[in-house]
Amino acid sequence: ERTSDDDTAELDSVAVEAFGLRFKSPVGLGAGIDTHGAAVHVMQYLGFGFLELGPATARGIEPRYAHEPQRLEAFRSIVSSADAAAPSSAELSQTIARARVDVPIGVAIQGDDLELAIEGASAAAFITLPAEAEAELAKLRAVTKQPLLLRLPLAAADDRDNLDQLISRAERLGIDGFVVADGKPSALLPRGSLHGPANQPSALQLVAAVRQRTALPIVAAGAISCPDDAAAFLAAGATLLSLYDGLVYAGPGLPGRIVEAIAKPPADPRVADTVRDGSVPVWAWRCVCFTGLVLVLSGLYALYLSA
Repeated sequence: ERTSDDDTAELDSVAVEAFGLRFKSPVGLGAGIDTHGAAVHVMQYLGFGFLELGPATARGIEPRYAHEPQRLEAFRSIVSSADAAAPSSAELSQTIARARVDVPIGVAIQGDDLELAIEGASAAAFITLPAEAEAELAKLRAVTKQPLLLRLPLAAADDRDNLDQLISRAERLGIDGFVVADGKPSALLPRGSLHGPANQPSALQLVAAVRQRTALPIVAAGAISCPDDAAAFLAAGATLLSLYDGLVYAGPGLPGRIVEAIAKPPADPRVADTVRDGSVPVWAWRCVCFTGLVLVLSGLYALYLSA
């Protein structure tokens, strides 16, 4: 029988501290799911250690149906657009101020006037910036003392020298962490980005490359559809996990399953190896074959008795 002390110990075992904040679990809700913050009171009970609202802009964007996110069911992917409907950061700040939740709530911002967007998100626990904000980090850093995280594109892994320079400059200008990674460019929507399992290999490589170059926290974003995916990103060097496309297709139980897997790793090292490399060891196949043989023999014996 579980007790409240057991639950508390389990939560403590998965708690994470990053950029001055404490997270009850490393699993968070990514931007693009609860864009306007309408469901924060419910989301906090699904196992999330943090919630990220938005993307938001300085003044908001009115709904335009053709530019809303689109599902690619066959590929378990989502195409989002930077031109999709978005609240203003000030609206989200009011929502956060009214919310009664016990997990940090961040805001993803984008658009032309990032300085004004940051000023509007005054109630956010942290703010994530688009990749293009790297050019004006000094100015943006001066606007707020809130933790600022830079979202890196998947293509950043292709030019390692440029990645070195980007990370060094961002650290020097006071960035608090990195989000890896924004989706791949997609022509399916205006200024579209593709998010899905196809991005995972590149995202894992980029997480590992960024971890080699910095000790700052890394938020692995997207391409996480099961506990094994989460384990792979944590092993690559991620500090926190942000669910987006995987949550849409795997359902609301995903964060809880990931937290449980993190809190209770397999006791048998052979099972742990299976989780890490995705293969099934020989001993497991032998057990399955033996069980099948016993069932077949039992069935034959039952037929004999019936006869």
